[in-house]
Amino acid sequence: SRVATQTCGERNYHCFYQLAECFDPAKGDKHNYISTSATCRVDDVADYDELLSCLTALKVEKSIQQALFEATTGVLFLGDLEFDEDTTKDAAFIVKKQILLKKC
Repeated sequence: SRVATQTCGERNYHCFYQLAECFDPAKGDKHNYISTSATCRVDDVADYDELLSCLTALKVEKSIQQALFEATTGVLFLGDLEFDEDTTKDAAFIVKKQILLKKC
């Protein structure tokens, strides 16, 4: 799937980088889905502003825009989950549960 892996030389979905850069620039490159992507010079903040302008021009309501960004951020955070196995129960568990407490 394109979300979990990228072809050599490609970035993941641009909205991931835009959201990370605008709302958490210090930790943006620490997300699994965007930390292994190709690096290139892109102004993600300007691109995010353009995206907002386009959504507004298309008359997408602010509440819908917010829901879109929350869902996208949720997918970005899901990529940070790490699982380990519990062989005694034939099950898996989440290693760092604090990721589940983040607000998108």
